[in-house]
Amino acid sequence: MIKCYKQIIEKDYSIYIIDSHVKHGLDISCIDQKDLSEIYKYKRDHDRYKRMLSRCFLFQILKENGYKNKTLDFIYNDFKRPSILASKFKFSFSYSDQYILLAVSKSVKDLGADIENIQNDSIDINVLYKEIMSIEEIKYFEILIDNIEKQRFFYDVWTIKESYVKALEKGLFIEVKSLNIFELQEKEYIKKYDLDTDYKIAITIIYA
Repeated sequence: MIKCYKQIIEKDYSIYIIDSHVKHGLDISCIDQKDLSEIYKYKRDHDRYKRMLSRCFLFQILKENGYKNKTLDFIYNDFKRPSILASKFKFSFSYSDQYILLAVSKSVKDLGADIENIQNDSIDINVLYKEIMSIEEIKYFEILIDNIEKQRFFYDVWTIKESYVKALEKGLFIEVKSLNIFELQEKEYIKKYDLDTDYKIAITIIYA
């Protein structure tokens, strides 16, 4: 059995965080061959392992909730968003350097999840912020003086927008600069979480 690092149960959904730096025994027979072929296209061993681990854990959760199939039968929409054939379960994966985030629900129309390491040295937020922020967000970011506040706001924007476009099942086919998190948080169900001090998480729920 795969053990999760942290579990959060909300009224309409649950989120699970799995530590991919822990080696779990995986039975990959639950992964459909087509999906497995796509996983093997990743060049790094750890990237392949994370995706196998995420699917094995999802399968474990589904089996605990009455899923009868022997494999995860994914179907994909036009935007390459996976869902489970003949199942009411909705799910969303997200991957950071260390952690895997899985959000699941069987009572909502859809959901999206994102996790990011805010200490990622490969990302220069002072360069990238104009690529992902709306005009209002840019103005807010630029008046912040404290670097930690800037960092946290940048990753709030990133995770919220990423979770939102996933929930809409359109992936990155939406222009993220056209989205405004101040407006989104007023009209959509979006919840933010902090994992330890280095990770930010956002969940978007679509009810109807």
